Amino acid sequence: MTCSKIGSFNEAHILAVSQAVAEYRKAQGIDGPMFLGIDTHALSEPALVSAVEVLAANGVEVMIDAGQCWDTKSAIAMARRFEPYGITWLEEPLRPDNVAGYAELARATPIRIAAGEAESERHSYTRLMDDGAIDVVQIDPTRTGGLTE
Repeated sequence: MTCSKIGSFNEAHILAVSQAVAEYRKAQGIDGPMFLGIDTHALSEPALVSAVEVLAANGVEVMIDAGQCWDTKSAIAMARRFEPYGITWLEEPLRPDNVAGYAELARATPIRIAAGEAESERHSYTRLMDDGAIDVVQIDPTRTGGLTE
């Protein structure tokens, strides 16, 4: 399963832009993590891997939001591609209702799995945590009834 637009990947461009971003961050003294999202940047999978490779080689901490676009098998394959680069976490790689897939993914990779933004009540979070499906709980108070829920 792919989340990319056909023909949207130009590796030379992605490599150059990723290197320029890494150099800019270094020159400006920016050392916090960098967020890359397939859903917000329309990066194809090969372009995303290339960008992560360049950023990691430059010491940039990377967090990836997959935008719920993969099935379990694809998410495991992509997580394994990211493992050598030490990404901080892989966010919402699966649909929110795929709890079994999240648990399988979490067992298949040492990368921390983040999810929960689409959940709307505490029992959903409990299920994700109790099943060992996620490492980082991302509660969205605007969906859950506020901070006190």
